Amino acid sequence: MSDKSSVSYRPARLPLDEAILHVRENAAKQHIPIGDNDIAQALGISSEEFRQYVADNTMPDALFGKFEKHFSAFYTLLIAVSVQNEEIPDPFDEEEAE
Repeated sequence: MSDKSSVSYRPARLPLDEAILHVRENAAKQHIPIGDNDIAQALGISSEEFRQYVADNTMPDALFGKFEKHFSAFYTLLIAVSVQNEEIPDPFDEEEAE
């Protein structure tokens, strides 16, 4: 018998300061600078509003989700949220085929 597995992932929810640092470090490895203004613009908010979120180290979930999605190429920490295992009969095993 063989197993057919599928796993669904979502980004790990880090504190805002750690998430920003994680994205910036991964982008820097590819020589892509990401500044506060870049993040604010991607989120459709003012730089001042972004700096306030950083100072509070929190952001509304919908806005944080937008951050994760926009910077998904650099946001690489994932958590498995769904694991499904399905056993499939092995066609070469005569006992299982019966």
